Amino acid sequence: MAIITALFSGDTIMTITGDLGTYATYLPPRYRGDAGDYLATLRELKKLSVPDFLLPGHPRTDQRKISARITPQKWSSMLGEGIRQMEALSNRYATDGADFLDGNPKQLISGLHYLGDFSETAIYCFSNQSSFILFDVPGKPKLVDFLKQQLGKIKLDLSMLNAVVLTGADPASVRGLAPLIKKTGCQIIVAQSDREEIRKLIPNANVLLPKDAMKTFDWFPLQPISVEGFGRTRTAYRIEWKGKRILMTGRVPLKFTRETVRELGRIQFDPAKFMQSLSDLKQIQPDLWLPARPVHGQNANLYGSDWQDILRQIRLYLGQRIR
Repeated sequence: MAIITALFSGDTIMTITGDLGTYATYLPPRYRGDAGDYLATLRELKKLSVPDFLLPGHPRTDQRKISARITPQKWSSMLGEGIRQMEALSNRYATDGADFLDGNPKQLISGLHYLGDFSETAIYCFSNQSSFILFDVPGKPKLVDFLKQQLGKIKLDLSMLNAVVLTGADPASVRGLAPLIKKTGCQIIVAQSDREEIRKLIPNANVLLPKDAMKTFDWFPLQPISVEGFGRTRTAYRIEWKGKRILMTGRVPLKFTRETVRELGRIQFDPAKFMQSLSDLKQIQPDLWLPARPVHGQNANLYGSDWQDILRQIRLYLGQRIR
């Protein structure tokens, strides 16, 4: 009598069609995914004889009737692809670090720090030996105290602050800057479209344009990129730093999630204009993407087609809104 074998895989192999549960390995440690452990598990499975039946954690993801039988070709292809993915991901983490924007401060590359989140906004800091600049500090009480605490962890003093770079001029984003300017004498860097608005909101601020600011501070060049469709223009910045292409997008909602859909549903925006702006962002091909509101603690590092996939998802959604 032939022996029939079955594999009860749980979420290691999630569906009968062979979808692997690798998604958690791309998320911060709080989701308990580990690329190295997953890779070891897949290699162990590959050593097994091919089961006759695959009985996964989520047998059906649609209404189709799918056989639980698994062919040797499907088994080999499924595990081989999973092993290749986890090998690549493990190598990325070993080379660049698992730089998750998960609220825990860390150095992303030399001189570029993620200070954590304040008032649901990620705070980024570029530093050299004598000074530093910040991006998009939110206008909330206790901002100065937060910055002192976080900067102290990387041996920077608030008095060394040169400037704050803003990706927008909405009042909520600039209300807390006045105490910071009073405390440090820092300057504000904004795109041309926001210059007059910032001067109205903070009359005593020294406001500079990106092209003038970098000459003043002898830092890296800031390439502003206008993002239309949100009433007031928002600004993203492309930066070359330590051989990496870095993109700061502020509060521009790019990663397609339920939260993004809700946010776009709450505000008045022009999806056609937003779609046009995505064409400029598509050309960037960043190595690191640093948004003001990271989604699920996303990794700052991008690889392969990651950036194009992110934009493709939001373009599909905007296309539906335009129709």
